[in-house]
Amino acid sequence: NLIRANEDIAEKSCDTTPLRIAYLVLVHNKDTLEGSMRLIDALYHDDHTFYVHFDTKMKSSEYEYEWNLMSYQRNNMRKFSAFDLKWGSWQMLAPWFATAKKLISAETREWDIFINLSGDSYPVLKPEPLRKQLLVNGRDLNYMTCSSGITGMRPTAWSEFDSGWHKRKAFPFPIVKGEKFTQTEAYYGSQWMILSREFVEFVMSEIKIPGTLTNLLADWFENGSLEVDTGRKKMWVKPHIPDEIFFPTVLMNSEKFNGSFVPTGSSDPLPSTIPNYRLPHMRDMTYIRMDEHYPWSSFNQRYESPSKESRSWGPYYLGTYDLGNIRKSGALFIRKVSSKADENVLRILPVNKHSDIPNIGWPKQLLPLHMLEKDDDDDQTLQTSGQTSGQQQDEEEDEDCGPDGDECAPAPAPAPGPSLPGINILHKGAASPVVDAKGCVAVAESIHCPPGHNIDNELALKYDLPVGIGFGG
Repeated sequence: NLIRANEDIAEKSCDTTPLRIAYLVLVHNKDTLEGSMRLIDALYHDDHTFYVHFDTKMKSSEYEYEWNLMSYQRNNMRKFSAFDLKWGSWQMLAPWFATAKKLISAETREWDIFINLSGDSYPVLKPEPLRKQLLVNGRDLNYMTCSSGITGMRPTAWSEFDSGWHKRKAFPFPIVKGEKFTQTEAYYGSQWMILSREFVEFVMSEIKIPGTLTNLLADWFENGSLEVDTGRKKMWVKPHIPDEIFFPTVLMNSEKFNGSFVPTGSSDPLPSTIPNYRLPHMRDMTYIRMDEHYPWSSFNQRYESPSKESRSWGPYYLGTYDLGNIRKSGALFIRKVSSKADENVLRILPVNKHSDIPNIGWPKQLLPLHMLEKDDDDDQTLQTSGQTSGQQQDEEEDEDCGPDGDECAPAPAPAPGPSLPGINILHKGAASPVVDAKGCVAVAESIHCPPGHNIDNELALKYDLPVGIGFGG
């Protein structure tokens, strides 16, 4: 059982020096502001250091009260507001570099690993169990993936994407020019990362040295351009999503960290710092449920967009029916969460260990048939977090899924077809307006469609949950 293996390993550790974590939390609107207060309360420990960046699109009057509350009598917290973050631009990495520069200076508290999170993230484990798990896993590891990735805990190579996917079309091969880089390809991961101090210091040093991959890649993202075929038209654009590509590409192409470097006088390479090879009991660093392609793409999406022009590819807000898959994933964080979508997750998490999470899965009656049936012509089975539903059933006890013990289904996998009509979406006033007849709702900057987290009465009573407050998908 993967969950028990994870917890057994967490009980054994040769490294007993307490792990000190430096956190960077990004806040860009009222939703992430509310979430950041909840997130920092759930993560807080006196040994850790917290930096909070408020996007300059927000006025200080919009967050000063909340900042005073979250930082009250906490001397290990710092705030700054220096950057106007625009999705897909190199500027998205500016808060990370600004914080890293402060962390490696002599004026900061001691730290071992650097974790950056969005304000709408949430921890799965409480502060001490989280620190212990990271210590047991190894303080030298670098986590750069989430559950939407196709290669588990290892960043995905450019060549591993199907030729029609935008992540294959949107970047060149090799990723940078130069005699040393003729076979260097891009790697994809997540913006939300857990990085070792050694890797952070490596990046901050290498980016200053002309001709290194780190330096050339940063310059290309900041000053370069390329032709992109979006599926609707071809156009010249600046390289985009550096927050998902820069660090994975540097990591996976660095002998010092990817397990390919053999020191002089040794026959053995240095250990890989990529979790995929060392943590078979763990599937995800961050559990996210989302689509990975343009909404207008002909490739399969989880849900049909209310408008092909809308950004409805997620990440989708998580709720009660995602708990079973969060439990199985071994993830340390989840995203997105919101009290406007489903408060139940925030009542249950964080926990001391993954097996404390209720094993609640998606009831089959909440999912359209096309999300449940396997296409015999397709070699891929329906998967959740890199594991087939059959494997999950073999390894896990029965899930609590709904009224009268209804059968469970894995979290929706990409499949063609329309959204399920007729789900009773409960929404809360102007913050979550229904935007179309199918029950899609708008939360923050995203649009989310059924299935919805409308909680069965028996489950609500069993786990002491508010009844039916959830919507979204």
